[in-house]
Amino acid sequence: MKKELIAGAILFSLIALSLLNISHVERKTEQLLQDVEAAQELLSGDRPQEALECLASSLETWLSFSKYAGVMLRHSDEISEVSDCYFELMTELEQEGTATPSTFGKLTHAIKDIAEVESLRLGTIF
Repeated sequence: MKKELIAGAILFSLIALSLLNISHVERKTEQLLQDVEAAQELLSGDRPQEALECLASSLETWLSFSKYAGVMLRHSDEISEVSDCYFELMTELEQEGTATPSTFGKLTHAIKDIAEVESLRLGTIF
């Protein structure tokens, strides 16, 4: 009976920690998406320097989160894709003073993929 209780406690702990991980990933990706959206609005308001600063701040947030993501998430391709998209967008903004909506879209899509692959659905379980 002891073994069953210990096994049940371990199983419950794993489920609870998995749900906490999913919640943390969703909160962090939502914050990153808001930052990218704010940068895009600043750029459309003809304030490229402020947009660049907003993206730099968002990139710092991402880089600190990517360490966690590299350990806790199963999909390393999505993690490196987000970093690549950040650097591509910031380079475009620094060199040209503007960025295309498709570059913002690539970054937004890459960030959304991080949350999507960690969401709790039958497709992500099996």
